[in-house]
Amino acid sequence: MMHIHWKSRQGRQRISNNDAAAIAISQVSTIAMVIDVAETGLNGQSLAKHWATTIVQKSFALPHPITAEQMIEIMRHEQRKLRHHYLHDVASYSIVCIDHESNHLDVLSTGDCLVGLGGKSETPRWISHPQNVGHQYYSMPSVSVDQRANGRHLLTNSLNARRFDMPYTTSLSLLPDVAVLLSSDGYWVEHLQSGSNFDELDDDASILTLTPGSRGVDSDTDCENLLILTPA
Repeated sequence: MMHIHWKSRQGRQRISNNDAAAIAISQVSTIAMVIDVAETGLNGQSLAKHWATTIVQKSFALPHPITAEQMIEIMRHEQRKLRHHYLHDVASYSIVCIDHESNHLDVLSTGDCLVGLGGKSETPRWISHPQNVGHQYYSMPSVSVDQRANGRHLLTNSLNARRFDMPYTTSLSLLPDVAVLLSSDGYWVEHLQSGSNFDELDDDASILTLTPGSRGVDSDTDCENLLILTPA
């Protein structure tokens, strides 16, 4: 059993909320994605829902146990189709696959969405890292604070129509009562790191929390961007 908590807000400097989450749950596994589409293109909301729904649904249709390599091949195949409708759109995403029988967790991330472990009342322990210039700058003492801040918005890996960027992957064994969190950068940078009020952020901000042990859905969002999928 898994409890789903979704919290999402449009940023004050954004035209629309281009974050989305999709999730599919069965007795043997859970697959969930959070995606954050930049406003550089014309179809942010559409791409967010399309990519999250397509990848989660196709991955969930695979025979159990589902592997990271299988999900990557699905994403590689679907990325080739993006040029038909999403040529100028760019996004970040994180997807997780939880095997309920073994408590094995696979994490795949591209861009600056992060995956963490913890709970609603504590700061997450992030197990992925942002793929942007700002993160690379932290290992360079000569780089200024302003340069690091500006580098946050320059992705080194992304979802885009021109090429397939291989996601960062990691895996681990989950303790039985540990929650898994998927966050867009607006949430973990502006809200958690900078301490800004959640309802007063400039960027779209979203957090998906998956807590084992109970079943239910709590959604606190300003648009229809939580997609709970029924297994085919």
